[in-house]
Amino acid sequence: MSRARGLRDRFAHLEEWLRDLGATAAGAEERVLNQDALDYLSRAVREKGITALSAARAVGPVEAARRMAGGNV
Repeated sequence: MSRARGLRDRFAHLEEWLRDLGATAAGAEERVLNQDALDYLSRAVREKGITALSAARAVGPVEAARRMAGGNV
C-alpha cells in the first residue's frame, strides 16, 4: 500500500468516527456505524462537550485533507 493510500484510508476512518460522534451528539445512536464503541462515543460527547454541529464542522477539513492526499498517489 502506498503511503498516500494509507493516509487516505486513515482520513476516511477519521471521517467515519467524526460522523459517529455527530450522530451520538444528536441523539441518533441508531445511526452510529461503530455500535461497539457507543459507550466510548457517548462518554466523549458528554465529557468533551461535543455537539453535532462541532462534529459536522470537523468533517470538512478532514475530507479536504483526504482529497489532497489522493492527489499524491
